[in-house]
Amino acid sequence: MLMLVAIPAAPPTPWPTLTPAPTPTPWPTGFTADIMTNLSWSDPYGDRSVDGTMWYEWDVQALRVQHGAGNLECIKFYDAHDGCTIMHLPGGTYRLLEKPPTGVPSCCLDIGFIHAPPPDWATRLQPTNVPDDVRIPWTYFDAHGYQYPQTGTCNSIGHGNNSGCHSYYEVNWQGSGRPGLFTFPAANGLQDWYFNPGLMKVGPQPLELFDLPAGCANTSCPKLRLDPLVPWGRAAP
Repeated sequence: MLMLVAIPAAPPTPWPTLTPAPTPTPWPTGFTADIMTNLSWSDPYGDRSVDGTMWYEWDVQALRVQHGAGNLECIKFYDAHDGCTIMHLPGGTYRLLEKPPTGVPSCCLDIGFIHAPPPDWATRLQPTNVPDDVRIPWTYFDAHGYQYPQTGTCNSIGHGNNSGCHSYYEVNWQGSGRPGLFTFPAANGLQDWYFNPGLMKVGPQPLELFDLPAGCANTSCPKLRLDPLVPWGRAAP
């Protein structure tokens, strides 16, 4: 799932003590960004990217991520081959499916304790500094990296089949400090989010983007378990 480290939505009680360095650039309080997923660390010549979009509005503590058809996260966790939308709101993480599997609600509360991250989440989670700047694969932006060793045994880009721990890279493009890559320590990197900082639009987002369909807020998602006979897992009774 998105950001496997649980991040509270409201004022922290308590947040970890901030350290003077490293200090990732805080996110803008509102923006929209294009992302790509399904790009493997171990297959540098394959091109199976899936487009997606992220909307962020901290004034209402909301993050929406919309993945396109074929996204690994949607297939792996929700058996949704036509894409899925993940909404991180004050009430928790909700998932929306256009074509849910039989017997599964189209919108429901997936995880109650994961919320939208605050703009300075990358510093609050106390990263270690990646000493050398890198060029992000696939997008080729120069970037500076931060790793979160509390989430696994970290690898650097070019070493290992995935990042080993959650990591975050911000780009040096025009000195912007905009997000360039967020990694998940799994699936040969196929869940990683590759941002296009050049197309990032900073500013307040339409609040209706974060509205849940009627009845969704009070509907819990069914428990999912992985079916070993299906490649990416499937909802099972």
